[in-house]
Amino acid sequence: FHPASREEIEAEPLFEEHMQFVAHAAHPLAGQAPLQLQQLQDVPLALLSRRFATRRLLEEHFRAAGVQPRVMVEMESVHALIAACHCGPQLACIVPQRAAALHGQGLCALGLQPPLLRTASLLWNARTSRSAAAQAFAGLLIESVQQQWTAPLDAPIHA
Repeated sequence: FHPASREEIEAEPLFEEHMQFVAHAAHPLAGQAPLQLQQLQDVPLALLSRRFATRRLLEEHFRAAGVQPRVMVEMESVHALIAACHCGPQLACIVPQRAAALHGQGLCALGLQPPLLRTASLLWNARTSRSAAAQAFAGLLIESVQQQWTAPLDAPIHA
């Protein structure tokens, strides 16, 4: 994701993703879109582990909003986070909007205010040259992203 977390990595932005709050339909915050980060102060959360760039991004936003997240469980998969929220009516997670759109029955996905964005990027080794094959692959990837990932992300998704 952009920006790269290490100096020797160069990040070429591909697209932005809105992050959304996902919870059981019976969750106390269900239907209160858009949510302010401050509303999540005491909410039990399931988040990706700290080794993920998305988790570090979330923690930066929580810190800037003065929120101490109440992390109850850490997982290695966005789909596992969503499944955990499906099973636990008090648990919630924050995941990319496209993943939230797959949540299915019994869950709600709500927008955050201000919008929380992450930028997916193509990562390059900044200390080496790019081969013709790597450049060709990057061109194909960028073209594919422009065709498939440019769907509007403005409207929050509700269950």
